[in-house]
Amino acid sequence: MRISVSVRMVAVCIAGAHCAGEEVAQQSTTGSEILTTSSSASSTSGTSEALTSEAGWTESTTSNDMPSTEGPEPSTGEQEQPSYEGEHVVVIADEGLELCGGTMQHMDSFISQASMRFGVQAPVGDDRIRYTWVKDSETLKEHCSIPDVSGCAQGGGRSASTMAPLNHELIHNITYRIKDRHPRPFFTEGAAVAFEGYDGRLFREDAKHDIEIFDLLELSHSELAGFSGAYPVVGQFAGYLIGRHGIDDFIRLYSEVAADATIEQIDQNFHDGLGVSLAESVAEFQDLTNPWSDCNFDALLSECNAPAIPWNGEYFEMESEIDCSRADTIGPYDGRMSVEFTFDIYETSFYELRLAGDEQLATFVPDIHVKFDQPNTAVSIFPCGACSTGFMETQKGGTPRWTTLRPGRHSLRLLAPVNEPGTVAFGFKRLPEAPGDVIKEP
Repeated sequence: MRISVSVRMVAVCIAGAHCAGEEVAQQSTTGSEILTTSSSASSTSGTSEALTSEAGWTESTTSNDMPSTEGPEPSTGEQEQPSYEGEHVVVIADEGLELCGGTMQHMDSFISQASMRFGVQAPVGDDRIRYTWVKDSETLKEHCSIPDVSGCAQGGGRSASTMAPLNHELIHNITYRIKDRHPRPFFTEGAAVAFEGYDGRLFREDAKHDIEIFDLLELSHSELAGFSGAYPVVGQFAGYLIGRHGIDDFIRLYSEVAADATIEQIDQNFHDGLGVSLAESVAEFQDLTNPWSDCNFDALLSECNAPAIPWNGEYFEMESEIDCSRADTIGPYDGRMSVEFTFDIYETSFYELRLAGDEQLATFVPDIHVKFDQPNTAVSIFPCGACSTGFMETQKGGTPRWTTLRPGRHSLRLLAPVNEPGTVAFGFKRLPEAPGDVIKEP
């Protein structure tokens, strides 16, 4: 195992627990070490399972809903020289802007994973995505032609943003390549939200149950952007379709819906591509007894393909220096940076996540004072399976967390503000029972 992070981790295995190896292993990493103490117990791994018309741009803001709107052709000018070059993307950065050490690797990996998921060739050579990273919204207007946005994507080849990275726009670049065009904004934005990941944020916004799908299907980009709460809903509905019918059928549907399709035409596309009516799909999605109505879908293409941490299934501690200059730190986004890992949960149980030195009682309810875009010194855990539940977080100034987790691969992210680099240290353990007075059945 190789984990490219300055981290000291101690995992103690006990007889009969799940462990990652037979011997004590010590591996050097960037500036520190990993210590893993293992017994000969067996190990069981869990499984894990826009956009515009042909010529237009997609514009996105960083509000909770991540809206996108369609705008006119951008002003392009001469071909800019890249500040950073990767296998699948080049970044043209304004003077004074610097990516964190792991961002180019993250963008390359994300584009590669997204290309495989959507069945297109990952761009290489002269076909690489050109990502223009600008210093402020006024400069962004020169590229996106529409004010009050944080990013835009043009076709399959170009994006521009005040943030780096911004996976939402990269998904637009990739999905455009399915048929060199885009369907209705409902579907383009749905795909982008479903696959964009966390963008260094502590959490994702929940979809509201009181938004009617039929009210969103025929909206333009600007109308969808102006509809409060629409983006989490379209992302979750796209995730529902993928989980319910599979990615291949979703791609078939996506490629057949026209940019100006009516509800009647979309219904026919559902019959042809999925074998069900649009109304049947909406009813199943909005049925509150159906698990799809109450879970976030996210492919977590970056987060769930991060380096794996072995542990004994009972307890581990981790301490890491998070700094933008590190070779595995992703950011700076808009003031946030993250380092990503994965680990496996082996049995359904209660688990606790606690920052080192925090002696407060662990709580089941996440801290509610956090703002969506607020940079946090924190730890976040999220399951990798489609339509999964079990998100947990703990952060500086917050409370320790406990919840029920089920077997499978999980994303583990260490977060910090770019302007406050430092140590993130925490412990994670399985609990014999739920703490406190509230008992949650697994």
